[in-house]
Amino acid sequence: MIAEVVGSDLPIPEEYRGIEKEVSALEVRVRRLSIITPEDHDAACQLERQLAAQDSAIVARISPAKSAADRAHQEICDLEKVLRGPLLKSRPLLKQKIGDWRVEQKRLADEGNRQRALAAQRLAEEETLDRAVTLERQGQGEAAAALLSVPAVASPISVAAPRIEARGVAIRENWSAELVDLRLLIAWVAEDIQGRYHFLSANGPALNSEARNRKAGFNVPGVKPVMRRV
Repeated sequence: MIAEVVGSDLPIPEEYRGIEKEVSALEVRVRRLSIITPEDHDAACQLERQLAAQDSAIVARISPAKSAADRAHQEICDLEKVLRGPLLKSRPLLKQKIGDWRVEQKRLADEGNRQRALAAQRLAEEETLDRAVTLERQGQGEAAAALLSVPAVASPISVAAPRIEARGVAIRENWSAELVDLRLLIAWVAEDIQGRYHFLSANGPALNSEARNRKAGFNVPGVKPVMRRV
């Protein structure tokens, strides 16, 4: 039956009900047919011609509707293309503008960091000089000379390019210390060596290099050379 082929949920228009009955009747005849005699064979051949003729008639009957459906589908696809056209052109353009803005923000942030680094370097040099002058006035000429012998190095805080934060997300502060001028730190620790010595740590790689170069002649106060055979 037709329902067994196309499914029972497919509605058959009223104008095709007659064809449905005809093809269903032909199907029943085929199922019941048994070819035993030459006459049965002739009847089967005749039935096959009827099936072929009915099949061609159905294809011809449905063809205009199929063509109309194809045209309607193409028209819908064309409409979709027309409606989406501005969006398909606008989205890449918008993405390019967003990307350009982000690149510019990164450039501005880098330039800001560079300017802050220069300012911090100048400030570190001025603070070192002021500290050396103070030590000199206090009669600590050697400490002042040692302070000035080490180049001032400043490490400013870098500011990243701005970004949009998700709303409702709590931002947790995380503080840390950043070295700005080693000489100032050394001088501060020297003022109270017993209470502040833990703020400094030995430079292991530098001391090991000195020990390898000097060997038994290594002479750094507070550090001893160690020789191990390997």
